[in-house]
Parts: sequence; structure tokens; C-alpha cells
Amino acid sequence: MNEFVVTINGNKRNVKIIDETSVLLDDKKLSYELHHTSCSNYLLKIENKFYELNAEKINGNNFAVSLNGSVFETVVRTTLQERASKIIEQQQILHHNIEMKAPMPGMILKIKKQVGDKVEPGDSIIILEAMKMENDLRVTVAGTVKEIYVKAGAAVDKNAKLLIIE
Repeated sequence: MNEFVVTINGNKRNVKIIDETSVLLDDKKLSYELHHTSCSNYLLKIENKFYELNAEKINGNNFAVSLNGSVFETVVRTTLQERASKIIEQQQILHHNIEMKAPMPGMILKIKKQVGDKVEPGDSIIILEAMKMENDLRVTVAGTVKEIYVKAGAAVDKNAKLLIIE
């Protein structure tokens, strides 16, 4: 059985692939069919609903996914990778400043916080336009904005430093 943790917009879902026709989604058993149509395109049937799916690997565990025309970025990890990621994140929280980087190339539309502002996990901090979509970048840790490296209207590359939270 393959077990994964899929993160979409900060929401984590547990996915366990039981066999070629059954999956557990957060402990709910569903029947599915997945048909590869071309390159990164698939036809997905869950229960009796059909979905057009396109998934392209960005890097590591990050994927750009289009589901029936809606585009979003996901992180897919095995349950072991997810546990390791949590341990590493906790170590960073205890010992370091957190550096927030651009998850994709784009343009900074809005910076919602200023140096000195307190932030909590899930707080929206930057709006990044990429592929004609507005992406709401959210903080994953509690802390204080220590430094901001970008300005509204600036173009950024993938992995460009955006800010530091301590």
C-alpha cells in the first residue's frame, strides 16, 4: 500500500492507494480509475465523477496541477518524507530564522506585512502573480517579519528570497 500526504493551499490530505481501483482519502474509501491520455494529462474517475487532470513536476515534491481547468500547486510526499519534513521544520523553528522563497517565478503584486509585524502560521503575507493567477503565499511558522527583500511590482525568479521571519 502506498501512503502519501498531499498538501494543497496549506491543507494536508492523507492518501493511501489500496490497489489499482481503491484509495483511502482521509480514511474514506473511494473507487477510482486513472487513464493516461498524453504526456502529463490524465482522465481521473472518482466514484462516478470524471476529472481532466494535468500534473507537471516543478521540482522535488512540488507539482503544478490543473484539475478541470483550475490550476494550483501541490506538495506530494510519502508519509515518511512528511514526518522528516516536520522534524526539520521544528529544528528550523527552534534554531534559525525562516527564509521564505518564491515557489515559482512571477511578479509581486502585494506585500501584506511590514518589517516588525507579528505573523502566525497560515497568515497571508505576499500575493504573487504567476501564469496569470494570483497566488496567496502564506506563512508556515509564527514569528516576526525581520527583513523583506522584494517590493510590489518586482519580478522574481523561482527560489528568490522574499523575506525572513524570526
